[in-house]
Amino acid sequence: MNVDDYIQGGVNPEIQFPEIDLAKSHAPGCPPGEMPFIMQPLDFKKVIVFTASHWNPFPPRARFNQFLPKIADDCVGRGPRVALCRLFGYTEKLQGALIQNFKPDYWPKGHVMHHAELVEILRHTPHNLRCGADPATARSWFVGWKAVLAEGLDERPMQYLVAESPDANEGAWVTPDAQKGDGQRVFAGGDVDFYKRYLREREARLAAECGTKLGAMPDPILRAGDAKGFAANMGDGSTKFLELFLRDDQAKDPLLGPMYWRPAKVRATVFDDVHDAGKLVDLFACNWEKPMDATNHPHLLISDACQNTINCLLNWDGKKATLEGRPVNSPYADGVDMLRVLFDLEIPFQDTTSTPTYEGGAW
Repeated sequence: MNVDDYIQGGVNPEIQFPEIDLAKSHAPGCPPGEMPFIMQPLDFKKVIVFTASHWNPFPPRARFNQFLPKIADDCVGRGPRVALCRLFGYTEKLQGALIQNFKPDYWPKGHVMHHAELVEILRHTPHNLRCGADPATARSWFVGWKAVLAEGLDERPMQYLVAESPDANEGAWVTPDAQKGDGQRVFAGGDVDFYKRYLREREARLAAECGTKLGAMPDPILRAGDAKGFAANMGDGSTKFLELFLRDDQAKDPLLGPMYWRPAKVRATVFDDVHDAGKLVDLFACNWEKPMDATNHPHLLISDACQNTINCLLNWDGKKATLEGRPVNSPYADGVDMLRVLFDLEIPFQDTTSTPTYEGGAW
């Protein structure tokens, strides 16, 4: 629908749609500033007719623009595809990644940072390193480490995904043809002692690289894990995964001391926790067409060293395939599952020279 057709006298400059520049965002085949009025659905016996609603005076008005209905508020920071669909009913494809506002461009035009640039920031900025894991036995764990800064532009902490495991050097999590990659097999079958050693050695290298002050705590990095995975019975069938990590075997190896995992506060499934208005969508929210300030900036950026995670973010669509009648999760779900565990709570920067209190399953 041409803008000039419903605003007599030309375009009204006071009507600015969130995330959309109508001079640039338009349907293929239509001139700039135009959207299609009719589209053909898959069922050729039906027809889709778009109707504009911004001039309807009865619905509640948007908080940021009185000329638009309240639904426009839900589009801010969600990217142009969500705004085009919700405000104009237009979509180029009916399925795709569910975290649509993740923008894989380099900062300050997107959510990805050069790893060397991120490390340089962390070496000169107080921060905590924290770990999150999606555990498994038949495949590698998908693990991520984030940095939480002491200060941010607003009252919320700025967070960075600094590292992942397995990373691209250890093996791709998903192959280009959407099959399970070598990353899912590289650490498959690792027991508790293996992961205690591996995680602590990896964290020591990461802390040295980023200049992280770990302090004198026995286990200074706060960790969150998928509660369902850590509650599974292991070994003899009666000992839970979480209990095995609490064993103190430092007499055998200094790296085998107790490792504390906080059960992540997440919903039942990845889809429930992430889709539409979930935690990750909120952390990525940003209007890239406006200047960055305290009211408009993402709260999560990702190192370009985390290619497996980025690949999962771009391709996970929440759907399940079937194998011999059994549901099978998308191979991209594991990276998103790790993220929702790692970013379940916005625990602020903490002074690691003091020991935190662990009560009731939360720090």
